[in-house]
Amino acid sequence: QGYTSNGSVGPILTYAHPKNGKFAPPIARTYLQPEKGYVPHFHAMSSDGRHLWADYINNDIELFDYPTGGAPIKSFPVYNAIYAAVYPAVVP
Repeated sequence: QGYTSNGSVGPILTYAHPKNGKFAPPIARTYLQPEKGYVPHFHAMSSDGRHLWADYINNDIELFDYPTGGAPIKSFPVYNAIYAAVYPAVVP
């Protein structure tokens, strides 16, 4: 996830496993909606591969649908958390 030339948030790009040491074009582009002037920061994919965890640096961790993206579907207060982890981790 990065920033575009006009300052908006770029998508989270999903790629298939590399073949012959090269990536093919992305198979999904997921955009997370900014909220109240905050840009979401992607942290992890849920263990079932159907959701993404991100935060707005506002003491909440948000859950987003994947690969749909958009607005968060749930928000969890975490109070001063800087990073998040999801257990169990996704296994490729």
